[in-house]
Amino acid sequence: SLITGMPSTTHACWTPRTQLDSSFQTMAELLLRAGYDTLAVANQPFLSRQHGLQQGFVHYDDELTLQSPAVTSERISDKVIQLLEWKAGSTDTRPWLLWAHYFDPHEDYVAHPGLSETFGTDTDSDSYDGEIRFTDLHLGRVLASLNELQLEESTVVILVTDHGDAFGDHGLEGHGNSLYEELIRSPLIIRVPGLKARKVTANAQVTDILPTVLELAQLALPSGIAGRSLMPYLRGEQPVHAATLSEVDRPGTPLQRSVTLGDWKLIHHYASGQSELYNLDQDPRELLDLSASEPKVLADLKRELARLVSTAQAAAAGYQTDAGLSLNPGAEMELTNLGYAEALQADTSAEDE
Repeated sequence: SLITGMPSTTHACWTPRTQLDSSFQTMAELLLRAGYDTLAVANQPFLSRQHGLQQGFVHYDDELTLQSPAVTSERISDKVIQLLEWKAGSTDTRPWLLWAHYFDPHEDYVAHPGLSETFGTDTDSDSYDGEIRFTDLHLGRVLASLNELQLEESTVVILVTDHGDAFGDHGLEGHGNSLYEELIRSPLIIRVPGLKARKVTANAQVTDILPTVLELAQLALPSGIAGRSLMPYLRGEQPVHAATLSEVDRPGTPLQRSVTLGDWKLIHHYASGQSELYNLDQDPRELLDLSASEPKVLADLKRELARLVSTAQAAAAGYQTDAGLSLNPGAEMELTNLGYAEALQADTSAEDE
């Protein structure tokens, strides 16, 4: 979704054995055609070449995805800095895209001496905070390197995460099992040289990153992209708020979708047909379901959700989707170690059927 601007319903990459089909255009492909050099460093099994996310990258370093146990963001930070130094020392004057994927914080949570003690290590939540601090430290090294290499004033930096984790919230642990705010409300920071810093309270989604990057690069947005550019917000304008869509469908968590518009959020469970409705301004922890007491808001958001899903399904008709990957034993072991055993087993069962 990040590199295509499409929701899961469109690209159909739901499980560990799915692959982004080559019929989709990625951010890297669009920038490469426009004369950009494109680089990526990956350190998580889902980002190995067999999953199709390397499309459009001239340099795609997924060596660390083949190593076990899961590598740390420190090793990624070292590689990113090396790439930046290479770019700075090069006579190549082309603009460039660098995608660096950091995997901390992620279970199993690791203690980092000199950092984790500030937050404690008695609980997973404590250790999670230490992992965030660890990642922040190494992201800081990359930003400092940009400054040292005199690239800071000519480089857009986007920091985005794909999900949070639950620590007993709504009776749940981990991620991939709900669409509550503790999982889907996650950081998005965009720094554009020359633009004033500001905090934007409007909802955004990962599908908005591609349109934002293309506007910054002064490139046309292909038709059918679900996201929209966030540049009006970065310029201090106040565009009409758009509805945001989130989706999850995995073993143990039958298909759920949520739509957020303004302060209101709907979560719909497709297996049971039940819906939950929350006012995020008055109830940010989603403790009071208002679906029974706010029938008009519920109906309006259901219609909006149906519209978004219909649009995503119609877009999917224009692409091929992957039939499924055969993962090597090392990749399966690594994904099992990272908590995806149930998803892998379900994928295998579906193939057998």
